[in-house]
Amino acid sequence: MDWVVGIGNTLRGDDGVGAYIVSRLPRSDAVSLDAVQQLTPDWTDRLDGASRVLFIDADAEGDTPRIERLETSKAVPIGHTIRPESLMAWMDAICTAVPEAWLLRVPAFCFDVGAPLSDRCSEHAEHAVQLARAWLGIDNADKASRSSRSVAAQT
Repeated sequence: MDWVVGIGNTLRGDDGVGAYIVSRLPRSDAVSLDAVQQLTPDWTDRLDGASRVLFIDADAEGDTPRIERLETSKAVPIGHTIRPESLMAWMDAICTAVPEAWLLRVPAFCFDVGAPLSDRCSEHAEHAVQLARAWLGIDNADKASRSSRSVAAQT
């Protein structure tokens, strides 16, 4: 099973973009979708046995949405906040199987309390939804399904 985890505080403007993107993805028995304000150590149990995980988070330094493979060797120590890389490094140390881990970074600009997603972040979020769908193989499956229906209709 795959997991998609949106990370961020929806009460702090663009920080909530991960939850927004997760809410735009279709539900499926093959994928668990979740949104959290921050990662916590119990996520090691939740992700144990998963095939892949895509974390989605706001990126205050980015200029375009991008997906990158996470390397546990780049992990930082676990402290008050847990970064996806650190969670995966912890899993690598205590679990028998660690899922492939990816991070979808979405450019974010406004983190004011009570603010909605900024217009700029919303534009990037639409592109990020398409990247997440592609990571899940949804667009490819939809295209294949439409193609096979089209061929069937022609015969």
